[in-house]
Amino acid sequence: MASEKNSFATVIGPDAILKGNLHLTDGAQILGKIEGELEADGELFIGEGGTLVGDARAQSIHIDGQVNGNVKAAAKVQLGASARLEGDLETARLEVS
Repeated sequence: MASEKNSFATVIGPDAILKGNLHLTDGAQILGKIEGELEADGELFIGEGGTLVGDARAQSIHIDGQVNGNVKAAAKVQLGASARLEGDLETARLEVS
């Protein structure tokens, strides 16, 4: 699983607020706020301080921030100690730290 130290093709910085649906052909690191659906063909990393208000779908998802919506990952979801998830979770593998 990726961490904040790994590089991502797309990074939504802590000062960014995006409204609308977003589809990525690779992975992304979310440190800001997204209001809408987020879909990635790779992995998603929602960092501490990052917020998603909407559903997320990806191969794998690591959450250290906040998600208000449903989460679906084909491979696995990792919830960090600071993660907050309000919604349904669907995945083949769940890791909680």
